[in-house]
Order: sequence, then structure tokens, then C-alpha cells
Amino acid sequence: LISATDGVGTKTAIAARVGISASALYRHYPSKYNLFRDAVLALGEQLVECTAFVESAPADADTLRRIISALTDTALANRESGGLYRWEARYLRGDDQTTLDGQVRTVNRRIQKPLMALRPQLTSRQRWVLSSSMLSVIGSIVDHHAKLPAIQIRGVLAEVATAISTAEVPEPPDPSTDA
Repeated sequence: LISATDGVGTKTAIAARVGISASALYRHYPSKYNLFRDAVLALGEQLVECTAFVESAPADADTLRRIISALTDTALANRESGGLYRWEARYLRGDDQTTLDGQVRTVNRRIQKPLMALRPQLTSRQRWVLSSSMLSVIGSIVDHHAKLPAIQIRGVLAEVATAISTAEVPEPPDPSTDA
């Protein structure tokens, strides 16, 4: 999207992808990277904001259901531009990548809060695998163009994310026992 050799990633194409006019883009962003960075970090911030309620919510199954619903609604609302976050964020530089990593950690920890209460036997690694998997499934809707009504999409994503939250995650083998 932003590489020097990328002839497709023009400001006009970026403007169309994030839903603004090219002229607005040229007035407000001095470079493709600045636009790209702001778009990706804004998407990450939406995920942080939609899960903020977890900080004061009980760690229970209803909170987990609400997290899944909030993340799904956010993914659906950003279906056109969400691919920037999912597939192009690797192009962020330095502090920008650190900011996005922090946003993603915050959302994962918020998913893990009810997981810890519901499944206290899980290790930290297992919780990270489950929360990352749930985010991946929910975010996958930005890559698909299923012609289903939003209510059906929400139902499918909720069912799959909930199933993931109950999945068994084996611990990796102890490398010291390998011969």
C-alpha cells in the first residue's frame, strides 16, 4: 500500500478505500503514509473504544458475549476499510507500530478478562491463543463479501467466537524432553 514501488497505492485509491474525497485527502494529509497511519490507528482505536466497557464490567459470560457483539459490530461498520488494519498494518513504522501493538494488546486483555474467570485453568499462553483467534474470526468479515444480512453475520460470528472461547488449547511440548 505505501511502498515506494507501489504504483497502485495512490492517494486517490487510498481516499476511496477510507471513504473520503481525493481533494479532502490532499488538503489534510501531506503524504500517503500519514493518511495510512491515521486510518489504521483509528481502526485500532475503534476496537479499544468498543471494548472499554470491560474495565468496569463483571468478568462473566455475559461480558464475553457483549465483547464479541461489540467487536462484530465494529468490524461490520468498517467492512470496507478494515482490510487496512488486518493486512496492511505491517507497513507501520516505529512508534506507530508500537501504538497499534498496544491497541491490540488492550483488546486481547479485555477479551481475556472474562476468559480468566470462566476458565481459570487456562495459562496465559492459552488465553492469548483464544483471544487472538476470536479477534481473527471476528475480523475476517472484512475479507469476505458474504451476501448475508448483518443479523445472520452477527449470529455466525458470535457462534464461532463463542466456540473458540471454549476450545481446548494444548500446551506446546516441553523442548527439554525432545531427543
